[in-house]
Amino acid sequence: MMQLSLAHARASIHLGQELGRGGEGTVFAIDGQNDLVAKIYSVAPDARKIQKLAAMTAVASPSLLRIAAWPIDLLTDPKGLVRGFVMPRVIARRDIHELYSPKSRSEAFPETDFRFLVHVGANIARAFAVVHAQGHVLGDVNHGNLLVGPDGTVLLIDCDSFQIGTGAQVFTCDVGV
Repeated sequence: MMQLSLAHARASIHLGQELGRGGEGTVFAIDGQNDLVAKIYSVAPDARKIQKLAAMTAVASPSLLRIAAWPIDLLTDPKGLVRGFVMPRVIARRDIHELYSPKSRSEAFPETDFRFLVHVGANIARAFAVVHAQGHVLGDVNHGNLLVGPDGTVLLIDCDSFQIGTGAQVFTCDVGV
C-alpha cells in the first residue's frame, strides 16, 4: 500500500481495512483514527478535481460536517500528488432505500411509523438546505448518497460529486443519476 500524508495536517497516515468501493475509488479505515476514513481514487484526480477538493476542505464547516461526509483534508503520496481525501467516518446508518418498502422497512427500521418517514423527509430537506445555503448544489441525488440513522437523522455521502461554489469559482457536478 502506498504511503500517504495529510496535506494540511502534514502527518502520515496508514490505511486500514477496505470499507467500501464505488465507481471512482475505495474508502478505507485509517489506523488509529476511529472517527475518520480515507477515500482513495482509482485514477489520480486531474488538476480541476484537485482544485475542487481543496476548495471543499477550505469551506468545511461544523454545519456541513453534521450532515455530510465532507472532505476535511487531502491525501498526498510521497511525490506530493493528491490521491484522495479524508472525511468523517459514517457509523450506525442505513441506506435510505431500506425505508422505501414496508418489507425492508420492517427489517431495517422495525419501530418506524408514518411520523418517522415524515421526520426523515424533513431531515433530508434540511440537509439539502444546509448545503445550498453555503453555495453548493447536490447534482447527483440518488438513494446511494443518503444514509439514515435510527433516530431519523440523515447524512449525505459522496460529497465530492456535489457542485461546489466558492464565490469566485464554481466546480460543477460532472456525474448524476
